[in-house]
Amino acid sequence: LYFYETKLLPTTLALWLLVFSLLLLQIAYQNKRISLYFLAGMVTGLLVVVRANMLIYGGLVFLGLLWAAWKTRNQPKSAAVLFAFGIAISMGPVMAHNLSHGELVPVAANGGINLYIGNHPEARGVYVDPPGFSGVITDQAAEADSLVKQDVGEVLRPAAENRYWVKKTLESIQAAPGKWLKLEALKFVLLVNREEETNNGSFFFESDQVPWLRWAPVKFNLLFALAFVGMVIVFRSRRRTQASMAMLWPSFSLLIAVLATALAFFVVSRYRLYAAPALVMFAGYALVQIWKYLRSSAWNKFVPAALTVVVLTGATWINPLGSGTNRHWEAGLLTRSAARLLEQGDRAGAKKAYLQALDLSEVRMEAHLGLARFAAEEGNIPEAIEYLEKARSLQPESFPVLNNLTLMYFQAARYEECIGVSRAASIVQPQAVDPKLYRALAMKELGDFQGSMDILGVLIQNQPQLRPAYIAAIEIALNTGHRDQAQRAYERALQYEVDLPAEVRAVFEP
Repeated sequence: LYFYETKLLPTTLALWLLVFSLLLLQIAYQNKRISLYFLAGMVTGLLVVVRANMLIYGGLVFLGLLWAAWKTRNQPKSAAVLFAFGIAISMGPVMAHNLSHGELVPVAANGGINLYIGNHPEARGVYVDPPGFSGVITDQAAEADSLVKQDVGEVLRPAAENRYWVKKTLESIQAAPGKWLKLEALKFVLLVNREEETNNGSFFFESDQVPWLRWAPVKFNLLFALAFVGMVIVFRSRRRTQASMAMLWPSFSLLIAVLATALAFFVVSRYRLYAAPALVMFAGYALVQIWKYLRSSAWNKFVPAALTVVVLTGATWINPLGSGTNRHWEAGLLTRSAARLLEQGDRAGAKKAYLQALDLSEVRMEAHLGLARFAAEEGNIPEAIEYLEKARSLQPESFPVLNNLTLMYFQAARYEECIGVSRAASIVQPQAVDPKLYRALAMKELGDFQGSMDILGVLIQNQPQLRPAYIAAIEIALNTGHRDQAQRAYERALQYEVDLPAEVRAVFEP
């Protein structure tokens, strides 16, 4: 839960801070309110603390303010100074904290590893784990430390390890510059594409579950196409002045920051979302202008603008990597939902969720295991075995799969297979009782009474209240003419207050 909160909360908070920063800068510029530049700087500094890559945005805005003061003389030179001071005030505590731990790092020291993730030899523009990483987020830091130690012989401090990954990234780029340039082009295409690229989920899948998301019809590529047309109209406008461009510079700075982040690292939906405030502004301007062209019959302007929107939207409709949905992750979400539904007593809903999970990804072992349990409870043993065998093919050493498959094989009278799988289960968990018990019962059914009694004797010794073991041991002893052995097992059962069936008690207590 904490991991997913770190994806939701910073994105939401950063987006709010970003809009607030843009708003303050616009008000400060239009009304020449010098104090607001300081406040905008503080808000931008908080934004950088939440999303370190927004330092690019803050730096570009600072340069824009310097340019406006020098070139247009429409703003005082103190505006840039106050803005920078506000950023420093907000970032100061974080930098001081890092410095107290011996690291002169502005915000975070994980940029290097993310740079490598986005540009390693097997990178493809989206999040792809490099060789040596399992993809388990809780293990990523330890895995990175381990790889660095293997290479340099020691675990480095965070800042030094950050520099190590930056150096490794540059070496990878230098080894194949042509391949890297193609990768950068792919990142740009993915950045403006319709598909929502994620490493934790899928907008399209979640929109099927959350009605609010279904009511958001504007796709990112359409927003980009409209915004592009809006920017072209702005640049071609006769009313464009240095002063007006200076006022728009924060929005351009934001778009540059988002683009630079995607090209430097990789494309993820929650990272490109930060471009939305600027894109919405330019897209809205484009719609207003296109409507004016239409109403005034300015076809020489309307047709190129409308056609550009259509062409760009169509060109960015298909994902070059195929489906942007993370089907395996979605299936995992459904299996967790199924488990939760079971806790709430909604068996029908849980079964439906398991089936949906398999439709998305046939390699979700939990879905096979869950459906096997449903089939077994419904008395459909062949179907349960089918699901369990598929689960075993995915995870041959999963004890829950092996244990349940042992039971199903026994109930299906497939005793040889029951014995074989039970032995595999005992290798995985040597102390587990159920595999040994069903192995003994299967051996009894096959006529291997001595082998069965050997196992049952050990089980009774170690688990003195294991009722099925007593019943089987007494039955074998009686059937093989060893009444004294059966008597001893019966007396031990009485000693440990084991509730034996009436027909067994009747043998010894006429």
